[in-house]
Amino acid sequence: MSQPTTVRLLSPIVPPAQSIDSGASHTQQVIPFPTPLGQDALRGILEEFAKEQQAHVRPRFRLAQTIFGHEGPAFIMWDSYESVSELEAVSQQRVESASALRAKTVAHLERPSIQRIREIIVPAGN
Repeated sequence: MSQPTTVRLLSPIVPPAQSIDSGASHTQQVIPFPTPLGQDALRGILEEFAKEQQAHVRPRFRLAQTIFGHEGPAFIMWDSYESVSELEAVSQQRVESASALRAKTVAHLERPSIQRIREIIVPAGN
């Protein structure tokens, strides 16, 4: 059974500080959905978090806001990793900062965030 095509138009807020074409093959996305009145506050919190991640830990970390999408208004934070083990290691290091981020954002969220992990497979040769 085929999956429906999803269309999402994004506006970059914090682009990656390092090229994402550096061999990364795994992507982790977190998609928070703001309340109608909490969108500006949530954006400020997420921008601060994204810049902190880029400056200290993850130069490929980025943040965007959906302009159009089937899931409604949302922000998308994502990072790229070269392996699953790198993704797991960073996730373990990020436990404390992720908990602090959840505490700051919970009042501005309309519903629970979605987290996705994707593996990018590029066929070798033609």
